[in-house]
Amino acid sequence: TGDAAATQAGSPYTVLPGIMNTTYSFTETATDNAGNETDGYVNSIVVDNATGSGFNSATVTIGNLNASASTYATIAFNSTLDVPANGKIAVTFPPTLNVLGVNTVSNESNIEIGLTPVILGQTITLTRAAGAAITAGTLVSFRLSPVVNPSAGGTTGNFGLATKTAADLNLSNITTIPGVTIVSTTPATPAPTPNVVVGGGGGGGGGGGGGSYFLNVKKKTESAPAEKATTPAIPGLHGAALAAFAAFTDTVSHWAKTYIDKIAALGIVQGKTPTQYAPNDNISRAEILKIAINAFGFEIPESLTEKPLPDVETDAWYAPYIKAAFDNKIIYGFEKGIGPNTPASRGLAATILAKAAGFTDVQDNFQKNYLSHSNWTYAHFPDVSMESYYAPFVAYLFDKGIISGYENNTFGPGNPITRAEIAKIVVNILEKFISPEDSELAQDGKPDEEMMNGQGLSDVGDEAI
Repeated sequence: TGDAAATQAGSPYTVLPGIMNTTYSFTETATDNAGNETDGYVNSIVVDNATGSGFNSATVTIGNLNASASTYATIAFNSTLDVPANGKIAVTFPPTLNVLGVNTVSNESNIEIGLTPVILGQTITLTRAAGAAITAGTLVSFRLSPVVNPSAGGTTGNFGLATKTAADLNLSNITTIPGVTIVSTTPATPAPTPNVVVGGGGGGGGGGGGGSYFLNVKKKTESAPAEKATTPAIPGLHGAALAAFAAFTDTVSHWAKTYIDKIAALGIVQGKTPTQYAPNDNISRAEILKIAINAFGFEIPESLTEKPLPDVETDAWYAPYIKAAFDNKIIYGFEKGIGPNTPASRGLAATILAKAAGFTDVQDNFQKNYLSHSNWTYAHFPDVSMESYYAPFVAYLFDKGIISGYENNTFGPGNPITRAEIAKIVVNILEKFISPEDSELAQDGKPDEEMMNGQGLSDVGDEAI
């Protein structure tokens, strides 16, 4: 308006470069020789830069390049044009990658959290919320997960990237971002589910007493072969109890039935009654410590002469398990008491189980994949602050495929963990990282050095949970 004077029909008006995808309004008026003007009206047009590039840089990288891996894609770009509030970012993956399950968007740099991916074929679109525009020249980076690699090695093909207006008009657009090379791997033999083996014969007693059942496990590492485990046997699972898990009537249609059956069969947990597991009930701090000690083969003291903590009596059923957890540095720093009957939070549960399992590269993983990004404020989940004591452990369990969080892409670290959820985490750790191939009983009855060297919850006290 006011920028062009038409003296005759067809007079041109040129839209200058650098202002594409802008709505232009033209007011038309007619003036007679006496200077009288007719009423004008506004006619709008939009100039769409549908074929240009508009990116200073644009890359897509894949976190794990092994064939068939379930991993994440990191998208980074620097656009020559603003990405407006309510605008869109669309990433097109080559058909070799499976993106149908993508449900998580993780902010790495200069993009808001809480975006929901919309999948249409191989294109995933994120719609920004109302607010400020992302100005031209700003480096934007985010992760999409899970992305599943093809089963065979080779180059994936090119990626595409576009920024758009709220009306789906292209701002910047590129279809030639170089693909990545997937590495062929020899399929590994799946680790068998940890099982129960009969140990040393048993002895007297009444009819049907038979021998005791023991769980013997050997830890696996992802780099070097594991040394022979020195984990002690877990006693207490006898013939009748071995089949008892099948009698749980409240898990028949529960999503966690398979996990619950497995840890019950291993004697790691018991039902609240012979027929009731109560999968949706919360679990206490004392109960989760017992599960951790049982699941990963730590020795418990036969008796206590003094209280391990001010609020833990020596004759309490959980006292030996809490004592074992502190002796093995799974937890510490609760000088005022642990609150044994307090519901355990999801953040605390992730910490305890990761430490009891003996993972030694938790902090290295956190430094490499999270702390190295100076502008990150949370660890994968937007409600897991980088500064929280549980962040390294939650991030590690997520990166290893042991936990996945809620459907809304949060983890809920302060929420109480349920008996069903704890069963899933324990079974995932056992199946992914513990091998039952060595069934010898330990000689010294102590956990191996990797388990002993974990970092505890020092200086967190009551406020950390």
